[in-house]
Amino acid sequence: MRMYDGSKPIVIRSGVKIAVRSSQTPPPPKPPKSARMEALLRLCLTLQSTSFMGLAAEPALRFSAIVSATRAGQSELHGRGLFAADNISPGSVVAFYAVHALGDSARRFESEGDGEFGGSGHKPYRVALPASPGNVAWGADDLWIDVAQTRDEHDGWRAHVVNDAATCASAADADILEYYARSMRTSNCRLVSFGDTPFVCYVATAPIAAGTELLGGYGHEHWVAKQTGDVPPYTQAVTEAEAAWREVSRSWRKRVMDDYAAEVAALAAIVAQSYAQADSGELGEQA
Repeated sequence: MRMYDGSKPIVIRSGVKIAVRSSQTPPPPKPPKSARMEALLRLCLTLQSTSFMGLAAEPALRFSAIVSATRAGQSELHGRGLFAADNISPGSVVAFYAVHALGDSARRFESEGDGEFGGSGHKPYRVALPASPGNVAWGADDLWIDVAQTRDEHDGWRAHVVNDAATCASAADADILEYYARSMRTSNCRLVSFGDTPFVCYVATAPIAAGTELLGGYGHEHWVAKQTGDVPPYTQAVTEAEAAWREVSRSWRKRVMDDYAAEVAALAAIVAQSYAQADSGELGEQA
């Protein structure tokens, strides 16, 4: 296994202004969770612009392969899609999910000027972060991330462009079970957490030939909520189908953790530095 010794740390400099939206005025001093959430968004926005290229230039790491693995293009399924730029092997991380806003049940953080993450209704690009041990440790087991369609896209951060391999016609059990069965048969990648970091990525679950569209699985709740605005309680059959789907995702998450241990460690170190600055108040009112 290749290990990254951290001898060439990536310096993160942020010039991002963050807007905080909350249902109630946060009392001073800023709660630790709130401070870390703001720091995390600032870090994500910075990584997606320039600093990620520093990681990609590190020869001991495979971020450069992720940056060049895919290209966006017109999809025969739905609008735009993500395509393999070259042949991709199972287990390869192909793209990170972009992060332009994040929040929990009480507040959200977004870059100033975006302003498209509030309100009710279906949020097609909102993804719940998996409750990894690192997030749970500071009470961040309920975080979500979201994408602003008005922002420029960056190489390596186009996971939100991946289309679903199937659609769910309705909230009926038969349609939901057919959705999961078809997804199992036809998807070629899975959205998983990138080890114990607050990032999610798509990992290839089958050989993908150059020029082939990457197809994942959003889960039946995405489609049902889009159609009805609500998701009814799971029946036993739906619970079992959804659990089987998640179990497969967990197995691919473990493979990513093992195969990309050096890359996970490099990102985790950067995140830890950002959290430490937030905890000490060093981030202050950076602009």
